[in-house]
Amino acid sequence: MTLADGRVIPCQALVVAPRFTARAGLLTKLGPETTEQEWGGHVVGSCIAADATGATQVPGVWVAGNVANLTEQVIGAAGAGVRAAAAINADLIAEDTRRAVHSHHTAVRDHHLRIGVSEVHIKDRHGVRGVRGRRARSTASRCSSP
Repeated sequence: MTLADGRVIPCQALVVAPRFTARAGLLTKLGPETTEQEWGGHVVGSCIAADATGATQVPGVWVAGNVANLTEQVIGAAGAGVRAAAAINADLIAEDTRRAVHSHHTAVRDHHLRIGVSEVHIKDRHGVRGVRGRRARSTASRCSSP
């Protein structure tokens, strides 16, 4: 084997540890950063950091398989894909629920405004959470007749 400085070192075999790099070009454009992954105390390459569900530090961006874990085998990568899919589905359901609740509250508020209610007791599963406004009272019953 010849080194860069020209020295020759006799050897019968040479073992080199590979450095793996996740193909994350598209993902890094969305915001997640690559991080070094270690195995056995040695850096084996770079990947996208994610939690157990595949969620990255960027909301709405998930990863699975070798992009998130360079040492993952096919079956493990498939399992990571299933976990990421379940997390994505849960996130979409939660967003749909937030939007539906907001839409419902807006519709109720608009309805109360149309019928002259300016105080609405909002209840949650723990009881009264808040009060908004007050119902407009008729002054006719308090006015004296001439």
